[in-house]
Amino acid sequence: MIKKNVFALLLLLTFTKACFAGADIFISCKDIKDIKIVQILREPPFVDSKVKQYIYSVDFSLRAESGKRFLAIKESAKPDRINVNGTMYEIVRASLHTGSGIVSSDFTEGSILSDKNISIAKGSKKAAFETADNVCSKIKPKTLFIYDVLDALGVDMKHGIECSGKLVPYKEYDRRLHRCAQRLAAGRNCDDLKMNCKPSRITKDYQIRITP
Repeated sequence: MIKKNVFALLLLLTFTKACFAGADIFISCKDIKDIKIVQILREPPFVDSKVKQYIYSVDFSLRAESGKRFLAIKESAKPDRINVNGTMYEIVRASLHTGSGIVSSDFTEGSILSDKNISIAKGSKKAAFETADNVCSKIKPKTLFIYDVLDALGVDMKHGIECSGKLVPYKEYDRRLHRCAQRLAAGRNCDDLKMNCKPSRITKDYQIRITP
C-alpha cells in the first residue's frame, strides 16, 4: 500500500548527526536484486523549510554477499565534517564505480548505505533514471513518485489546509492515490479527483477526511 511506502520514505529522510554513506563502491548488475526510484521531499536543515524541493532516490537492493562487502567499506570510511546552519554533520560521500563511469549523490546529505541497499539521491527524474541505467541497464527500475500524485490532487502536505469533510475509509483515499498515479503514468490529469486539502490524521478505525 502507498501508506506503507510513504512511511518508509519518512524513515529514509531521518538523518542523524552521524549520517553514514559509502566511499568508493565498485558495483555491477551481479550485486543487485532490484532497483527502485522514489520521490522524496527534501527537509530541513538541508533546505529552507519554505522551499519545496524534491529528491529522487535511486535505491539499489543488494545481494547478500555484495551487501557484506559494501558494509565493510562503509565501516572503514572516514566521514567529512560539514557545517549546516551552525550544526556539524559527519557525512561520508559515496561514489559508485560502474562500467559506464562514476555516479554519486547530488546533495550534501550524501547517500544511504547498508548491507541491504544503497541509495543515491539525484535532483531530477532524468538523472535518477540515468543513474539506474549506468549501474545496471538490465534491470528496469520500479518507481514511486508520490508527490507528483499529491500535487496533481491539489494536496500540499507542508503548508496546505487540513481536510475537514466527512470521514471515509482509508482505502478510499488509497484508491484515489492509485487512480491518479495510473492517470499520470498514462499522460492524463487528475482534475476530477482533486482534494485541494491535505488529508487528516487517520483514526483508530482507519478512517480519514479527504475533502475540504
